[in-house]
Amino acid sequence: MKKGFLLIATGVVVTLSTCMISCGGNAESDAKKEEAAPAEIAMVDPAIHEGLELIGKSDCLTCHKINEAATGPAYAAVAAKYNGNQAGQDSLVNKIIMGGAGNWGQIMMPAHPQLAEADVKKMITYIMSVKAE
Repeated sequence: MKKGFLLIATGVVVTLSTCMISCGGNAESDAKKEEAAPAEIAMVDPAIHEGLELIGKSDCLTCHKINEAATGPAYAAVAAKYNGNQAGQDSLVNKIIMGGAGNWGQIMMPAHPQLAEADVKKMITYIMSVKAE
């Protein structure tokens, strides 16, 4: 019973913290939100948070990192290239589902046909929120 209460209490603290962050009304808190790291932004924006959760459940982090290139490009580099470019983001949806190579070198990105297009779009929403450090 104590474990259940602790989990509930922790959930209340997280919920209250999120509400306080998202409901703050002064200029200083607004400036801090704009400078927040992607993980902090994900806590405030449900769409970004959902995309991050989907990425965590997939194999994406095997080849991609947040701010440094690995087998594939860093999410920060992808965001810098495609942010504000809807056609580019739409092409990412197809690239993630169908796989392919050529945009970031000749290393082939494997296909992910098991991912729903709507989920891939949420994942891209998270990726577009990433800022280079």
